[in-house]
Amino acid sequence: MKFFTGKKILCLVLALVLVMSVLPGCQKTPTKQEEKQETPAPTTKVSQLPVPREETVVREDPAVFNQFDSFNPYIPNGVEYAAGFWQISAENLFIFNWVTGEIVPWLATGYEYSDDYKTFTLKLRDGVTWNDGQPFTADDVVFTVKLEMSKEELGARAWENVENVVVKDPHTVVFTLKQPDVRFFQKFVNYIDVGWIPLPKHIWEGKDPLQFKNNPPVTTGPYKLKEVIPDLKMFVWERNENYWGKKYGHFPAPKYVVMKSAPSPDAAFQEFINNEVDIPVLASYEQAKQAMKKNPSSSKVEWMDPCPRALWLNCGAGPTSDVRVRYAISYLLDREKIAKAYFQPESTPAAFPLPAYTGIEEKFASKDLLAKYDWTSVYSPEKAAKLLDEAGYKMGPQGVRVDKDGKPVEIEIITPMAVGSTEYNIALSLSEELKKIGINATVRSLDMSVETEKILMGDFNIDSRWIPFYGDPYSIYRKFATKNFVPIGERCTTGNWVRLKDAEWDKVLDELAKVLPDSPGAHEAYVKALELFLKDLPVIPVAQTPYVTVFSTAYWTNWPTQDNMYVVPASHWGPSMLTMILNIKPAKTK
Repeated sequence: MKFFTGKKILCLVLALVLVMSVLPGCQKTPTKQEEKQETPAPTTKVSQLPVPREETVVREDPAVFNQFDSFNPYIPNGVEYAAGFWQISAENLFIFNWVTGEIVPWLATGYEYSDDYKTFTLKLRDGVTWNDGQPFTADDVVFTVKLEMSKEELGARAWENVENVVVKDPHTVVFTLKQPDVRFFQKFVNYIDVGWIPLPKHIWEGKDPLQFKNNPPVTTGPYKLKEVIPDLKMFVWERNENYWGKKYGHFPAPKYVVMKSAPSPDAAFQEFINNEVDIPVLASYEQAKQAMKKNPSSSKVEWMDPCPRALWLNCGAGPTSDVRVRYAISYLLDREKIAKAYFQPESTPAAFPLPAYTGIEEKFASKDLLAKYDWTSVYSPEKAAKLLDEAGYKMGPQGVRVDKDGKPVEIEIITPMAVGSTEYNIALSLSEELKKIGINATVRSLDMSVETEKILMGDFNIDSRWIPFYGDPYSIYRKFATKNFVPIGERCTTGNWVRLKDAEWDKVLDELAKVLPDSPGAHEAYVKALELFLKDLPVIPVAQTPYVTVFSTAYWTNWPTQDNMYVVPASHWGPSMLTMILNIKPAKTK
């Protein structure tokens, strides 16, 4: 048997010290009067906060919360993403630490493979309980997997290689696979944001999973829901005093965590310098520096998001269904200019769907590909115009490109991020370039729930967002297997919401599925997959994504710093927020 616990699978070091993406035009220059203002002292009375400030971590989010009575991850808009459920309440079997490169066992302790990789045995941690006091066992894991296997809408395709799953004992689950799968363990690792979570069988059994609200949520995490205040766009979470992690040395100091939608930029700025919020949403890097200048009880940490900003294109409908149009769009992206204009300090262009971490490109890519497929590294409106001509979208008499029926070509670019965000401004830059060569392009910022629904149904042209990287680009490429293709108008639960259909992916993925990143011959297999990705170009990499996170230290200390980067400080990610909340300490009494 092959046994694995929390060993390092990738040695990923944050090699670039960069900061949050911003648009210079959004910066607010303080007046001299503002610069002279003294920093307010911490106060235990904060307006509209329903719990004691000195016992509470307050986190703001740029999203406008609108779902307050559902915590069901299986239904559209069934869970408010950044309101605490995924961050401090639901937990995963394993979590990935991007700083150390380690897979950290959490609800599970390890796993075993048979020699032929067709039997996978999962070992669960003893003593874990749900927040209602019931034990978490193998029955919960098997129930959740079988529930998901039962319906396409619940993600059945994710388990299509599972022949059977059984309970061996209260802390052991055994999967029998139809085909060998060296990556099966990755299903249970949360690399970035949400990840797979088990459900409490005693709560969900007998419920309709597509209707059940799961309110209040029964989870294994350190916090349980205390109340929601829709008028304040606020979720209040209270520490579970019987949290199972206490016996393993994991117990949070804050009694409460408040997650709320951020107010206007000026109000958010004032809240932070008043120490009314611990993790603020600040409009720009310049504003973050000004906030820290006004509030000495603060700290910041700079980090690189492993998710490059990118454009996702509909390959199944509209102009972008023609690969030549996709190449043309990529040629219209002046990546050097974008990296300088929309990031402070400057970011770097992204030619591959990979983050700029040490060793990643060497492991998974080859720069030789850029000579053959230069559209992700070269800015050329001339080449773009020629490709559009070849695709049949020629310039009409009014200076507007038309299709074969003589109708003007129109492209809409959507984004789930706010007006003025990096993603929005990348879309705006592209729209301006498209207009210059005769295509009417519009940009729309949508609520994330609306944007998600549109892309899942295939109702979009271009979506400006990011490429999630989970330590292995196989997680990106496998979406494009032909078995994952879903027609326009049908809800996509397979990940291939760009509707790419290319049978060549099946052969490439079959070869890639047999190796792990460090296996002999793996580099050649990854480069073949990357070459096909560049050839089909369903997603266009644009730029790397640096961030800065600012914390108030008036009430809580030991947040991540450059000298103590124990976790990537992405407070909207489950693994990161959970790790931070379990490590921060009360500030000394002033």
